[in-house]
Amino acid sequence: MNKKTRNAALLAAAVLLSIAGLFVISWIVTSREEPARPAAVIVPAAVEEIKETVTIAPAPAGRARAVLKTNDDIRRRYGRVETVYLFDGRTYTGAVVATDGQEYSIVTVGGMKKVPMSMVKMRDIIR
Repeated sequence: MNKKTRNAALLAAAVLLSIAGLFVISWIVTSREEPARPAAVIVPAAVEEIKETVTIAPAPAGRARAVLKTNDDIRRRYGRVETVYLFDGRTYTGAVVATDGQEYSIVTVGGMKKVPMSMVKMRDIIR
């Protein structure tokens, strides 16, 4: 083996060892990092202050109240059923029939519920 070939082989070996060393160092550094934490849920201050703001609205005077005993009855009447999730962990399943910019009116099997929009985390249409 001549001197030129030997120098090229030594240079190639040095480059390969340097690259392998970088991979090893990178692996060591990344294995020591803390695992990613899930994002924190930010709960509005209104939820902490207001413990029970959901109200059951009385039936309007002079009107016969429709009996909705199941979610299927609600779906037939309003065309959809959805679940409303609140920041405090409560859920209501029914049909959101009105929003006035400050609260949702939800028809449920238990009656009409009025929930402030600031307490609603998510709405999910289920059928």
